[in-house]
Amino acid sequence: MDRVMKSESYLSPLFPQGLFLKAFRVIGSAVVALCFTYSPAKAQNEVHHESQYAACLALVEDSPEQALEGAIDWKSRGGADAADHCTALAVLALGEVRQAAERLEEIGTRSHLTKGLRAEAFSQASAAWLQTGDLEKALRTVDRAVSLAPDEPRLLVDRGVIRLDVGQLWEAVDDFDAALSLDPNRPEALLFRASAYRFAGAYDLAVTDITRVLNLAPGEPAAFIELAEIRLAEDRIDAAREALLLTIENTTPNDPLRLAAQDMLAEMDVGG
Repeated sequence: MDRVMKSESYLSPLFPQGLFLKAFRVIGSAVVALCFTYSPAKAQNEVHHESQYAACLALVEDSPEQALEGAIDWKSRGGADAADHCTALAVLALGEVRQAAERLEEIGTRSHLTKGLRAEAFSQASAAWLQTGDLEKALRTVDRAVSLAPDEPRLLVDRGVIRLDVGQLWEAVDDFDAALSLDPNRPEALLFRASAYRFAGAYDLAVTDITRVLNLAPGEPAAFIELAEIRLAEDRIDAAREALLLTIENTTPNDPLRLAAQDMLAEMDVGG
């Protein structure tokens, strides 16, 4: 019995500059269901595996201890790959990030699974490695995900973000270019490519990408934060201030992007 795969990226950038990027440092809080298929023989078992998988995933965020206990019991009753996946996510939710990364990576190596499932598992493993701060393993596992699903723009963006983290600016641009060739109106690919261009000193190209983001998503505060970073790099202080004020105008009081913009404005005021 087939399930519809729900794809969601966990990856969040860790750039040395660009305060808005720090606000996206969130991993493992969302649950991604993979499309595991059960054989007719297993379907005859008294356990309804599809329902069990959905129930296990639902518990991961609210009660990861209970989800882990249930997944282990379910595995003993034929839960197979899906039980292992829920176990890994429960372990991740419990804060055992390295163990979760290893479990997810191992699932990605299972040759009997479809390439799409393996790519998702490697993608999730990469996100977990990223949380541990092990950028080498994060890049290695997202490489494996991309090799299995080279036409998935989200994975290309994820790899580009990690390449930025390790200073591979133009390799990152190549990934964002590839993602945009598959999905020309993908705002996050444009936003991250703008950051890469900024780090490389290609400010005109960066502004062009930010303009495209704002055309696709008018009022997007992350775009204004990045624009402020570009203007600061150009030593255009008044333009940077204007972009930060637009960030504040387009965010709620407790939004991390608003707080980042306020911090940047305070630093600018102290610096004269």
